Amino acid sequence: MAGVPRPLTLLLVVVAIFGTAWVVFTPPWGGPDEDAHFAYAQSLGELGRLPGGAGESVPGQQRNSMDFLNTDATVIFQYAKPTWSGATESRWRIADRLADRRNGGGGNAAAAYPPAYYLLESLPYRALGKTDVMSDLYVMRLVSALWLLVATVGAWLLAGEVFGRNRPLQLVTAASVGLWPMVAFVCGVLNPDAMLIGLSSLSTWLGVSLLRRGPSASRAIALGLCVGLALVTKATALALLPPFAFAIAVTLWRLRRHVSLRRVLAVGGVALAFALPVGAWISYAHDHGRTAYAQATLVGSAPAGGGDASGTGPRVGSARQFASYLWQFYLPKLPFQNPTIHFVDPHISTFPAFHVWLASGWASFGWVNVWFGTWVYYLFLAIAILILVGAALTSVRAWPWRIRRAPWLAPTTFMALFALSLLGGLHRTDFHMYVDKEPPFLQGRYLLPIAPILALLVAQATRALPQKWRPAGAGAVLAGLVVFQLACLGLILHRYYDV
Repeated sequence: MAGVPRPLTLLLVVVAIFGTAWVVFTPPWGGPDEDAHFAYAQSLGELGRLPGGAGESVPGQQRNSMDFLNTDATVIFQYAKPTWSGATESRWRIADRLADRRNGGGGNAAAAYPPAYYLLESLPYRALGKTDVMSDLYVMRLVSALWLLVATVGAWLLAGEVFGRNRPLQLVTAASVGLWPMVAFVCGVLNPDAMLIGLSSLSTWLGVSLLRRGPSASRAIALGLCVGLALVTKATALALLPPFAFAIAVTLWRLRRHVSLRRVLAVGGVALAFALPVGAWISYAHDHGRTAYAQATLVGSAPAGGGDASGTGPRVGSARQFASYLWQFYLPKLPFQNPTIHFVDPHISTFPAFHVWLASGWASFGWVNVWFGTWVYYLFLAIAILILVGAALTSVRAWPWRIRRAPWLAPTTFMALFALSLLGGLHRTDFHMYVDKEPPFLQGRYLLPIAPILALLVAQATRALPQKWRPAGAGAVLAGLVVFQLACLGLILHRYYDV
């Protein structure tokens, strides 16, 4: 720890405190699909196999705890609260000792996901032995919260590549990730998004570092390993493939006149680091009759313009339909367009981009049904506009317009490819579900893998201030993030515990 900068050390302490608060304050099974994510890890830890075969969707011990806690009503109805009393706890402890831990392993909402996150979470489950299910859940949550620290460190390192050894800007960037309440909430419950956010943060830093500093075998292998692990964590990580391919292609191009056995072996190391986790998962899925990336297969399987030959398969809309869908997501509907009413339950706004990306991306907890008052999100919108304007002004002033000599062209392209690939994949999935008349797919938390890139905009915006005001501006950002965290934790306490 002696080599860790003091600002980063202090930030990690604060992030760990808030991360632990989210672990404790969020009620059991109060994260999105947390019951299914626990059951997946429990199936690995207890039965030694992936879920989806014979058995219940959740084990009897878990089902008992959900019944005693009034979980099903709590996650659906705004007026319902978790049941907390000494008498209820006493009855639950008796039922917990008698409940079956090994009758799970059936299909559930997470059964089709890749296994990396759940394999990691099965380790504390097995280490705890035959404890009660609440002890299992909270220790597994604490392990998941470690990814919040990983994401924070990745953002700090990324800012170091972009801004150099500028500690205030590095601190603002890292704090904007580690103290972002939605990131802390997702990492503080059982959810594979936590691992994906951490690995995406490291991958973004490694990709930018590789392109900025030049060819490096260690950085390239580490990048391949991070991307490979992300791809066996969640299908959303497929968005990392275009920037990863770009970074490796640019690196190979720079080495085209300097071929040697050592560098050929390094290329093989990159390929092996990437292919080992991905190949192992695809091979296992194929041998056990599973689809390695079910979501991506679903979206890309149907022919354009209609279903399969029987007329019963999924439908895929035309390019014109997709363009209309995309326009209406970000811009007002034009007179000649058919209205797209698929997007969201307009809890905050009927404008989809505002409701999904900003409102639910900044503060929407529980099962996307715990919100602040509407006026708070318009305050968020004003802050977001200020950040974008400040970042745009400073970027225009600093941009090296002599493109051929611009050192940041390749790193900027890497980050832009990641952001656009993620957005494109998310919208393609949501549009597919719209065409098939299924419920909306998009949620603000799905953008969190690019949280470090968005945090760079926050740090860049502080540079719009006059030089003498920049320390105060950085301090205001840090103070605002702490207040934001406290407000969000207060929202959780009020919603679930009437505090």
